[in-house]
Amino acid sequence: MAVRLLWTRGCSRMAEPRQIVDIPLAGGLDTKTDEKALQPPGLTLCEDAQFDDIGGMQQRPQYQAITDAAGNTIDDIRKIVPYADQLVAFSKDKIWSYASSDGLWTDRGDYLAVKTEETGRFVTTGEQYDTDMASLLGVTLYCWAEDTIGGGTRSFVAGVDTATGAVKLSTQSILTGAVRPRLIATASKIYLFYIDQLNDIMYTRQYDPAGDLSSPSEDSVAVTLWVAYDIALSLANTEDVVVAIARNANYNMYLMDGSTGFSSATVKTGNAVSCISVSHDPTTTTRICVSRDDTTTTVESDILNSTTFADVAAATAVGTAPATILQITSAYNDSNTCSVFWSTTTTPVTSANFITEWNTTDNAGSTGSEATLVRRASIASHAFSHDGSIYLWLVFGSASDGILTAQLQNTYFLYRSDGHIAAKAVNSTAGGHATDAGALPSVTNTSGNIWEWCGIRRRIIPLGEGQKGYAAQSPQQIVFTFDHASARRTTELGAALYIAGGFISQFDGSNLVEVGFHNFPYSFGASASGSGGNPNGKYNYIQVVSWYNVKGEFERSTTATITEQTVVNEKMSFNTTLPLHITAKTGAAGEVAIEYFRQIAAAAVNAPYFLINSKDPSATGDNGYVENDPTSSLITSPDDDMDDDDLIKLEPFPENGGLTLANLPPPPATIIASTQDRVILAGIPANPHRVVYSRLRGDSEIASFNEILFVDLPPAGGPISGIDFLNETMIAFKETAIYALSNDGFDNAAGGVNYGPGRVLSSDLGAISAEGIVLTPKGLLYKSSKGWYLLNHGWQSTYVGGAVADFDDDTIVSAHSMESQHQVRIVTDNRTLMWDYLVNEWSVWGISSASACMFGGLHHYVNSTEDGLLAQAATHSGAGDLPALDVETGWIALAGHQGYKLVRGILVLGEYLAACDMRVRIAYDYAQTAAGATYVDDKTWTISPTTVNGPLQLRVGPSRPKCQAIKVRITAQAVGAASAPITAAFNLTALSLDVALKKTAVALPATQKQ
Repeated sequence: MAVRLLWTRGCSRMAEPRQIVDIPLAGGLDTKTDEKALQPPGLTLCEDAQFDDIGGMQQRPQYQAITDAAGNTIDDIRKIVPYADQLVAFSKDKIWSYASSDGLWTDRGDYLAVKTEETGRFVTTGEQYDTDMASLLGVTLYCWAEDTIGGGTRSFVAGVDTATGAVKLSTQSILTGAVRPRLIATASKIYLFYIDQLNDIMYTRQYDPAGDLSSPSEDSVAVTLWVAYDIALSLANTEDVVVAIARNANYNMYLMDGSTGFSSATVKTGNAVSCISVSHDPTTTTRICVSRDDTTTTVESDILNSTTFADVAAATAVGTAPATILQITSAYNDSNTCSVFWSTTTTPVTSANFITEWNTTDNAGSTGSEATLVRRASIASHAFSHDGSIYLWLVFGSASDGILTAQLQNTYFLYRSDGHIAAKAVNSTAGGHATDAGALPSVTNTSGNIWEWCGIRRRIIPLGEGQKGYAAQSPQQIVFTFDHASARRTTELGAALYIAGGFISQFDGSNLVEVGFHNFPYSFGASASGSGGNPNGKYNYIQVVSWYNVKGEFERSTTATITEQTVVNEKMSFNTTLPLHITAKTGAAGEVAIEYFRQIAAAAVNAPYFLINSKDPSATGDNGYVENDPTSSLITSPDDDMDDDDLIKLEPFPENGGLTLANLPPPPATIIASTQDRVILAGIPANPHRVVYSRLRGDSEIASFNEILFVDLPPAGGPISGIDFLNETMIAFKETAIYALSNDGFDNAAGGVNYGPGRVLSSDLGAISAEGIVLTPKGLLYKSSKGWYLLNHGWQSTYVGGAVADFDDDTIVSAHSMESQHQVRIVTDNRTLMWDYLVNEWSVWGISSASACMFGGLHHYVNSTEDGLLAQAATHSGAGDLPALDVETGWIALAGHQGYKLVRGILVLGEYLAACDMRVRIAYDYAQTAAGATYVDDKTWTISPTTVNGPLQLRVGPSRPKCQAIKVRITAQAVGAASAPITAAFNLTALSLDVALKKTAVALPATQKQ
């Protein structure tokens, strides 16, 4: 602090010495220090300032709107990220791209940003199936059936505290012979339904979440000749449950009232052979839809009155199936229309089986057009309505066949009724197709965008020669959330943008599709065509699929089977090839290619395979190109007519001899990062402490994964919350711990050294989210539960966020390093925090946003009020975002905290930028409230035009020169208005106080003295 002494003249006695006290305005915000103890140049308010010119503070840059060349706008942008030469924007349910070359926003397809979480529940040593769950008032109950030793079935129920997972109801056996358990929550109770198959009686138990769960009340009704049943919450009275019981030649309807029990049976005509579904119209609570298999291959729906069960529109023909119907489910959307889904039996190869189809019927009995939703997947859950669309979970559950069986790949997939795949769950270990026809778990909305259901996980056991098989099933709780921010995290590698979420996606600038293949070929047949040709002998074949993105990057699946055939001078025909059905790689995204590889005659199993069909889409005839067709059940491919001498000159299969790890589908994840040749994943459902990494990416390849490429961290510190890199070392942040993982990971042949083991860098500090981690030249800046810390290059964490501690409760949206300005800009839901790491000062900017990013070297953010994007501008246009420099000192007490001084003048020094008003406010003697300082002086000057970038000087005379402490606030305003200036206003350099010190302490009133 510079001090200059002034002496008065012409006085008869020595005057009190005067000083000029210079206070440089080069310090930033400090919210941690007591305002009365804060020393200059610390500030209690520092808004829209930056410190590019050291020694003073400058007004931050303006952000100006990006305008679509066609005048288009995107509503409700959730996130923006840079990708190559494009800016990518995620709205609520779509992905868009903006290219500065044409200035247009382009719709790139649907993206629902689904996050999945999984938890195993009440696992036993038995085969657990027919699982279900329901939650209410802090209690979650689970039920399942098990086959007992020696035969028969027994059902069970158990419960936990929804928030903590603590057991509230230990596993209870219901009774011997109890089957088809189902759970449903009404407004005040959780109901357990089940059937005593030995006596044909349906029971219900009522569990009060606020009461004793071990002693539920019970009711029952006889259900002779039952084959299946379904239940739905009555929307006419949310304490009641609607029950539909299939009885083959007809079906019964009941209303389960918690007070009076089961109503008398209403017998309805119309067959219900093995499946039945009931759904309630939420917009017209007097209507329900009952759908059933009228014959083994036909579906009918009845619209009934929801309380009397009288027919409104009976026996509406909805659709037919090519084989025996296994499951039926239905759900209403928001316009009195019910969507009905059915799936067939699951024999894996024939064209008639293994299909899920759907149609609609309205409350008047009018139907839509029957359509195939997907092949090779069956219904795994009840259908449900979300945000005006109908969804359901399907399961892929086919075992591979052939002379070698590889890893099985059962997985659940969340489908929308238009065929859009939104997420997957229980990756590669799902329970497979339902054990019982007509038995499906409910999918329940717990709050907002959050849904849950209870699926099944099959434990995996090792088999011979490195292969695997499935063991017993167990309940797996699946929680999934639509429109979740963590499902929009991205990283760029090669020519693709990789996106975390319900499954890992890739965006190539045009198409948004899955990384790898959700499932890979597992069954195909080959036989001699009898038409002559070159092959002669016993041959082994494998089938794979491959795909190119629009940037020319390539990926190829592994295979799950080998087929063996012997021919004598005949061609080989592939007449039962299964297409890839569960994929977004179709239509505009380009079709997947089907490829066949063959060994030479009489080769050993581990001998090399070579590609036998062309990769040229125009090649037809023998050994020609084969295009995937997901709309077909089977594909007839060109014959193989290739001689062994020609075969061995062709492209070898990458996995020949086990030299390269197989390309397997990655798991869902919510954390994603990348090195120069790998994609890194964390936030894995059911594996919160696991880091998964891709194979080493080759030139012009899409990132690919394998099941052995992972490393697990200790559970201490909670789930992994972020991944970044420092000193060429992977840093894994947990909620309250930080680990360094050295080494480079296994290579593509499983050689080398795995990442880790994790070395503890901190056991009490961690990152609260991936958005709160940013790499700077100083190290990794991260937001912990204790505030902002810097992990430096020496692996030490230093607290740097005290200045902005008041804002630690903000939700971090993004953090980016602006190395050209030595800044980190942290956008939150309430403001932007700017840290200048060169001078170690903080400022607050008046910008809050849903998202921000760096693009083209400039900082961009989403403006929620204008439904658009803004970019940092080089000039101040006077429109849109309007920064207003606003600073306030701490309490300046130059004569000790409670000594008097005379402040005869306050001088402001700055830099003039444009015509504006300068508002100066002064508070005295520590007077303030919870809302801030109590200003006594409030003066505004219009700064007349002078030389731009010339000096700005102003003197203010305080109204209370004699004071203990003084606080000064300076604000830039528009000329003649108490609002932000429409042009750049001024920068600030220093305050100077013209002070005369008093030699006495402050005189306090009697009430403050003893």
